[in-house]
Amino acid sequence: LQGVRWESADYSEARQAGAAIAHLDGVPVSSVRLQPSPVGGRPTAMVRQLLADGRAVWVVEGTEGEVSDIARLLEASGLTMSAARRVRPDYVGSDAEPTRTVRVVTVASYLPYDSLESLTERLRVE
Repeated sequence: LQGVRWESADYSEARQAGAAIAHLDGVPVSSVRLQPSPVGGRPTAMVRQLLADGRAVWVVEGTEGEVSDIARLLEASGLTMSAARRVRPDYVGSDAEPTRTVRVVTVASYLPYDSLESLTERLRVE
């Protein structure tokens, strides 16, 4: 996304600090990129992981609108996207009038759809 600032983060440090980072369990993480949410709450995260055969897989987690925009760009680049799954929402705004956000997670890679969907069984948001 043009004009959107992504920040690199260390996966281990983010987890030790208590950040919930969506990832595929048992697959090595090679990089983490975070984008602060314009509405507040947790940042949008893109976690790049490497399968045993060296192929990259991206786990994208954020608000429904942000993930949808990212998914369109990734699909335009030829990546296959898994079906988006809902995850724990954020509550933003004032304590008197909190707003519940819808957050989703999806997985992207240059894999056939059925292979990608089977990988989603390993998804963890912790």
